[in-house]
Amino acid sequence: MKILFVLLWLAALAVPASAQNFKTGLDAYDRGDFATAIKEWQPLAERGDARAQFNLGVVLFNGQGIPHDPLKAVEWYRAAADQGYGPAQANLSFMYETGQGLLQNYIEAYKWSTLAADHGVDSSKTLSSLAAKMTTEQIATAEQAAADWRPRLSENAPPPPSSADGNTVGNARAVAPAGGPSRELVREAQTLLNSRGFNVGAADGVAGRQTRAAVRDFQGKNDLPVTGAVEEALIAQLAAVAPAASVSSNEKPVARGGEVAVQKPEEKVQPVTATPAPATEVAAVRPQDCDRLAAHPADVLRPPDVAGVPFSDIDADRAVKACEAALAFNADDMRYQLQFARSLHKAERLEEAVVYYQQAGLQGHPLAQKTLGFAYANGLGVTRDEAKSAQWHQMAAEQGDGDSQQNMGYVYAAGQGVRQDIIQAHMWYNIAAAHESAGAAENRDRLAASMTDEQIEEAERRALAWFDIHLEPVDAQ
Repeated sequence: MKILFVLLWLAALAVPASAQNFKTGLDAYDRGDFATAIKEWQPLAERGDARAQFNLGVVLFNGQGIPHDPLKAVEWYRAAADQGYGPAQANLSFMYETGQGLLQNYIEAYKWSTLAADHGVDSSKTLSSLAAKMTTEQIATAEQAAADWRPRLSENAPPPPSSADGNTVGNARAVAPAGGPSRELVREAQTLLNSRGFNVGAADGVAGRQTRAAVRDFQGKNDLPVTGAVEEALIAQLAAVAPAASVSSNEKPVARGGEVAVQKPEEKVQPVTATPAPATEVAAVRPQDCDRLAAHPADVLRPPDVAGVPFSDIDADRAVKACEAALAFNADDMRYQLQFARSLHKAERLEEAVVYYQQAGLQGHPLAQKTLGFAYANGLGVTRDEAKSAQWHQMAAEQGDGDSQQNMGYVYAAGQGVRQDIIQAHMWYNIAAAHESAGAAENRDRLAASMTDEQIEEAERRALAWFDIHLEPVDAQ
C-alpha cells in the first residue's frame, strides 16, 4: 500500500477560474474520483501551476487512478520545486533520499529539504536523519547548493503559494513531519548560540539555514555529532559552554563531557570526519595499505604497482582498518570508498558496505555501480528492488562495463525492473559482446531467433549509435 507522504495543499490563486478548476480537482480527489482530479489539474500543471504540478506528482507516486510511476512523479515534483513550492521540495528530497524515480543522492536530498525548510515546511527531522548519514563536507556542499539555488518561474504561472499560507484551506489534511522543535526551543537555542559566539542573527524561533549552520559549527568545534538539529540535548550542550564574553579574546570555550575546558589558540579541535572508527584504532596502519589489501583487480584507478585482490582473498579485519585510515585522509576518494566497501562486504557488514558502494557509485565508479546492481537484485544489505538494480547496472553499462551491459540485456529481455523491450535487450547484448562479456553473444543470438528482421535491424542500429555517442571503435560481430 503506497503512502501519501505529503498530502495535497490548497491555497488561493489570483485567477478565479484557475482556482475553481483546482478546487474542482481537489473535491474530486477527496471523493476518490482520481480521473476527474487529474483532468482538472493537468492543464493547470502544464501552464505552470506549482500546486497542480505537485498534486499530479502525488497521484503518480501513489498510483491513484493512474499507474504508479515514480519517474514521472519526480518530473512534476521538480517542476513545482523549481518554482519554490515547499511541499514539492520536501517530496523531491524524499525521492532523492530513498532513490525512487532517480538515483539515491543524500546531498541532493539535503539540499531540497533545506530549501523546503526555507519555504515553510518543517524539515528538521529529515535534515537530522540525513546529516547522520553524511560527512561534514557533504553537508557543506548541500548547504552551498541550497544557497546558490534560484527559483525558475513559468511565464504563465501565478506566484507559487507559501506552504504556510494563511489562506490555505483544509490544513488538517496537510501532513508535516512530526517531532520538529517548537519555536520556544529554537529561540532558546538561538539565544545561547549568539551568546557563545555562533551568530544566528535574530532569535526568531525559526530553525533556518543560518541557525542550522551555527549549530553544526558549534557541534564540530566541540567534538559533538554534527547534525545541525535543534533539540533538547543541544540546549544542555550549549549551557555547558561559558558565554563568549566570559573568556578572553585569545581563548575559546570547548565543551567536552559536560565540562568546560579552555582551548588555547595554538591548540586545534579534532575535526569531525567520515572515519567510521576512532583514530587510535587505525594509527597502526597506513592509508596506502588500503590499496594493497583491498584494491579491485579490475579497477583502472588503482595504482600501477598494485595488482589488486580477488574478493575471496581479502583479509577483512586488516583491510577494514587500512581503508578507515585511508578515508580519514581523503573521505571523498571514490577508490578508497570502493575498497572500504569491499572490505566491509567481505566482513559481512553488508548494510555498512552498501553506504560506501553508494558513495563511490554516485561519484561515478562503475565497479561500485555494478556491485550495487547485484546488491539490489539479490537483496544483499538492501531491500530487493529490481528497478534500482536496473538503474545502477545502467549507469555502469553506460561507462562500458561489459557485465552490466549483459545484465541490461537480461533485464530488458525479462522485463525485470524495466518495461520489457527485446530490441533494447538485443542492443545491450550486442554491446556486451563487443566488450567480450562471456556469454553475451550467445544470449544475443538466442534472443534474435524470436525477433523479426526489422527488430534486429533496429537493435543493431541502436548499438552502433551507442558506440558513436561513446566514441568507442567496434568490430563487427
